[in-house]
Amino acid sequence: MGNTRIELPIEDIIKDYQAGMQIIDLAYKYYVSETTIHTRLRELGIKKKRFGQDNAIRQIPIDEIKKL
Repeated sequence: MGNTRIELPIEDIIKDYQAGMQIIDLAYKYYVSETTIHTRLRELGIKKKRFGQDNAIRQIPIDEIKKL
């Protein structure tokens, strides 16, 4: 048994995250672990928000996301 990469609607996840959803809520919504969500966001260069941190995150063009 190896780790199988789960296909996720990453564009939707990014939109939800940029809209203010927390990682735990994204994990629940997309039926995956918090680690999976955090890893995918980190792979795209999106840093995990900290409590009290501004909600602004780096915008990633959809064309860049589709290359992944």
